[in-house]
Amino acid sequence: MFDDLVGLVQLFPHPNLEIDVLGVAIDEIRVARRWRPGYAVADRRLREVVGSVSLRVPADLWTLLPGGFDTPFTTHDLAEQLGKPLHFAQRVAYCLRLVGAADTVGKTGNRRVYLRTGAVL
Repeated sequence: MFDDLVGLVQLFPHPNLEIDVLGVAIDEIRVARRWRPGYAVADRRLREVVGSVSLRVPADLWTLLPGGFDTPFTTHDLAEQLGKPLHFAQRVAYCLRLVGAADTVGKTGNRRVYLRTGAVL
């Protein structure tokens, strides 16, 4: 979701904009590649919609993330908590900061330190 939200941070939040995020289960049909190792995805089919989240205000973005971000954190902390690569955590932090869901409160070396908006140190 955050990969797509990067392009919408200039528009979100807006009084006339609501983003509905759907959690889905899909079936992928994979085909082995001839010249490169791995596979290519030939088709995807929707199996079921397992949940949805409506995003209206910046604080709603926190519902897409696991808990535990009430204390200051860096993108390295975020990547570790999410179990994702650092570049993904940097996109998440960028979105949170630009929409106003997180504030930059300092730096540790070259890393920005973020705090959830409304959280008390």
